[in-house]
Amino acid sequence: MDRTEISAEEQSSVSVLAIECPGAMSPDELLGRVLAENEADFMSLGMLGHYVRCFARVEGEDLRRGVLLTLERLLNEELMSVGAVVHRRFVPWTCTPAEAVALITRLWPTNRTMDYDALASLCWLANTPKGSHQAAYLSELGRHPPEHRGKRSGKP
Repeated sequence: MDRTEISAEEQSSVSVLAIECPGAMSPDELLGRVLAENEADFMSLGMLGHYVRCFARVEGEDLRRGVLLTLERLLNEELMSVGAVVHRRFVPWTCTPAEAVALITRLWPTNRTMDYDALASLCWLANTPKGSHQAAYLSELGRHPPEHRGKRSGKP
């Protein structure tokens, strides 16, 4: 598997959203929210960590475990793919979901449970067509209103 680094310029163009965090969500609600928020953009692993912390209300080692479990489920259910952003384009990794999660687990600095910048440099996520369909379906049901969609202030 080839892992392409994101340049410092590309990393600096991404900013963290200021998101109002409601009470803790169930794992299914969290997946729906992540898919809806990622519909028109790419998401760094750091942003996924932010969503897990904010919406699942977990911290410390539980946060690390929660992010990895959420990522594993998104990949295994073919709702998202993992890769790199190169010249503002998403380039998926050529590996299985298990291989991707194993690599991310190895590369995630264990002494920095939730360091947004460190996690943002590991990988990026993009909705698959199945994930986009799921996001649209949930939005139609009104379960995950897209109040933050399109408000990212910097696309990789």
